[in-house]
Amino acid sequence: MATQPDTEPPNPRSQAGLASPGTKKRKYTYDPSSKEQFPDDPWYSLDHENIIAMVGNMCDSLVNPLQKFAPDFEGVQELIKAAEEAKKLPDIKQFCLAVLGEQGVGKSSLINALLDRDLLENSGSAQACTALATKILHKKGATDDTRKSDVRIEFLDEEEIGECIDGQIERWTDMYPGSGVEQQDSDDEDDGVEKEEPSDEESPQRNPLLADRGPKKTSRENKAAASTAKDFFAILFEVKKTGPSRRWLNDELHNTDIREGDFKGRCYQQAKQRLSQIGTLLPVQDGTVNFVDVADRNLAEKQGVAKKIWPFVKLVTLSTGHVLLRHGLCLFDLPGYGDTSHLREAVINTFRRKADFEMVVVPSSRVATSTTHDRYLDLSLHIKGAKKMMVVMNKSDALINENNMSRQITQIEEEPFLSFTGRLGDLETLAEEDEQDPDVIAEKISKLVNEITVAYIERETDLFRTQLQEKGITELFSVAAMAYTTWKNRYRRNDSILSPEQSGIPALRRFLFLLPAKTNIRDYREHAFESLPALRNKAGCVAEKHVEDQCYADMRLDCKQSIPALGEDLKAIAANQVEMFVANPWSLSERKDISKDIRLLIWREWIHSKIHFSGFAKMIRERGIPVNGKYSGRNLNADLVTPMKKCIKQWHDKMSPRVQQLARRLNRPIFDILRSIAASIEASSADPALKVRALEALEDARRRIATARNTFTLELEKSLRENRIHFTTEIDIKCPIAKQMKPVYELAKGLTGRGVMERQRKSIADSTTPDGDNPNTNHTYPLVEVIEDKLVRRQKKGWNTCCDTFIAEVIAQLNDFSLATERLLIDDAYMTEEHKRVRDQLKGLLVEFDRSLKEVQRRFTGETEEPPEKKTKCQKPVEESAPPIAPSEVDPQTVMVPINVAPGWFRATFGEFN
Repeated sequence: MATQPDTEPPNPRSQAGLASPGTKKRKYTYDPSSKEQFPDDPWYSLDHENIIAMVGNMCDSLVNPLQKFAPDFEGVQELIKAAEEAKKLPDIKQFCLAVLGEQGVGKSSLINALLDRDLLENSGSAQACTALATKILHKKGATDDTRKSDVRIEFLDEEEIGECIDGQIERWTDMYPGSGVEQQDSDDEDDGVEKEEPSDEESPQRNPLLADRGPKKTSRENKAAASTAKDFFAILFEVKKTGPSRRWLNDELHNTDIREGDFKGRCYQQAKQRLSQIGTLLPVQDGTVNFVDVADRNLAEKQGVAKKIWPFVKLVTLSTGHVLLRHGLCLFDLPGYGDTSHLREAVINTFRRKADFEMVVVPSSRVATSTTHDRYLDLSLHIKGAKKMMVVMNKSDALINENNMSRQITQIEEEPFLSFTGRLGDLETLAEEDEQDPDVIAEKISKLVNEITVAYIERETDLFRTQLQEKGITELFSVAAMAYTTWKNRYRRNDSILSPEQSGIPALRRFLFLLPAKTNIRDYREHAFESLPALRNKAGCVAEKHVEDQCYADMRLDCKQSIPALGEDLKAIAANQVEMFVANPWSLSERKDISKDIRLLIWREWIHSKIHFSGFAKMIRERGIPVNGKYSGRNLNADLVTPMKKCIKQWHDKMSPRVQQLARRLNRPIFDILRSIAASIEASSADPALKVRALEALEDARRRIATARNTFTLELEKSLRENRIHFTTEIDIKCPIAKQMKPVYELAKGLTGRGVMERQRKSIADSTTPDGDNPNTNHTYPLVEVIEDKLVRRQKKGWNTCCDTFIAEVIAQLNDFSLATERLLIDDAYMTEEHKRVRDQLKGLLVEFDRSLKEVQRRFTGETEEPPEKKTKCQKPVEESAPPIAPSEVDPQTVMVPINVAPGWFRATFGEFN
């Protein structure tokens, strides 16, 4: 999992972060593969390799002796094919973790520490917004200790690059508007309005993020954004550091208004040429380029290819090996908050929405009082919810300064800091008296410094945890990524104050192991208790043949004919019920009230005393979302969604019970056909053994349909929840209101002259909402009506997709049952001597298969002793980081036993369909 440990045992003082002065020995390096253990979880208690081998062997042992009969018997061919599928355990599913935080908080160094690899470049000193989104996932077949990766670079398309060009032009002109623009801005000022900026007292609605944004900070942000824009254009036009191309670009940028003229058109044309050129220089296929088996020492070079052409890059993907990745964890390393490109921000949020969980990285210093981090935490809560996010305080070793530690702890009047103060004072006195060996005193001080640092980190973490618990966030970790990385460096000058375990990285890694574990163990259990018994039943159909009676024959024929009709009926019911159940989010009167509230918001909140006219003009140019400057953090589109939120939430609450209603409506005809089939089998006078096997096959189909129904219900709820969040979240230009408002802002920003802000607001209000004073006025872009229509359409589409998936699964299971009822019957081949040999041999093979199946299933019920080597990798539950393991969403699993045919068995088994 990491570098090989030294052969010499580590110095105990080095492990505590206290290296002896003048030590000449080789430095101890930390090796997590020998020091760390998996969390106590059913998934990690399994011997995966042994189970994979057992399943493969039992499937091969079942069908390999029958290979010679396959050409002559279709049933044997199907059994061999089914065994090939059953021997493959489910692939580990990816669990995507989005890593978020401001630039410079140490996201990349944290990921490097977790993976024990220098995979990502630290971006703390990088220029604004040139960082790229990076995805890290497992490479199939890669070893945990590999030092090679596959690199995949995905490019933006022409339309997306065009949006980037528009954004960078705005960033440049924010700082350097060009000749004549300042005079125009002055002329556009509202009549009768003073030019001074409003004070804080005059701006009660001002975003708290802006409270500390003075002119100097705004200027720095604008300069950084302009510098990024200049780099963007330099890369776009392949401008050298000197020469005619550089002089041309400088002249365009500094001596003209690049929003006018043909500069934008030239950028579009150049972008097309550059994309074509990149395609000739790099092996680009379908908008991507791939580098295979890149050694770690060459990784920066390949990543540098993306950095050199970053304006064209959407995503960089690294596929490599690590034990965390092998167990399903996938990481999205996203650029820092506040990207100055609207499109890049939208792309980042796309990956964020795809993630299953969010890790918000914050700096340890003053995080509890940071309004910036508080705002982004609230956004994560809104998007994911408290149960699907965690907070990591990085750089915890910087919380306390060794040079003024005494002053810091003296102010804390509680234990153990009162004792620390006394002990530290005693040691300082001994040092001043100069009566003891200085090395002994230094060692005691170093040990005490370690104790103080650990205690102080725990105290600050507990204080922040209390604050987070008020938001419902329970998972908080305090780490020192760079301190941990220091212990991986054999040539380090000094040891860290914190030991590897005290750095928090091992504890965080143990928690991350748990994230994909629930899905993995559920899929493996389902394979052991569903897929393998299904294979056994299929083999039983080949080994055991029966004679049917007329009742059984009628059942088979009715089943075969009714399945297509059932599929059509279910589709018709689904379409009808979805159309009926998906309601409008508001009534006609509520629509009028929302439109009225939006008009009031425009006229009462978007006013000069709260938003200066020049800032408002900038917001309109930037589609309602200023990416920098004084009003960065303010979002006009988020303002517009506010009057709709209450109704959308009420709509969601009204729709929630309809999930179960829809599931029950679709379930009724399924229940009817299953009940009819069961009744026909029970009424049959055929061989009792045939009835037992047919009922077993029916029970298998029923169980799988029940599992599909549970999944169906969860997907309906998920679709409803995602739709609510989608229409109440405005964070980028791809959000619903931002997209609808694009032509509205375009119309408003074309207005100039005195009193422009009032006319811009009127244009926006009249374009989006009806005017109560002039009811005959036609609003060109009816905002409330469009959002209502899109919300309903999107919900219907989502639920129809869920219904289609469920119906397809039901029909597939019934078709499998229908086929099984036929395979149980004697056919022409049955009478041959060769088929008799197949049956005789298969019956013996099934005895061994059943024995192996029970052994595999016992691995999941805890009835077998864990292998000694696995025990050494397990540990007791971690107190603060190991969440309770929720029960599987599928039916409880038990070792397979035959079904007893008795009166009322169907009602007992199928009662849940009522």
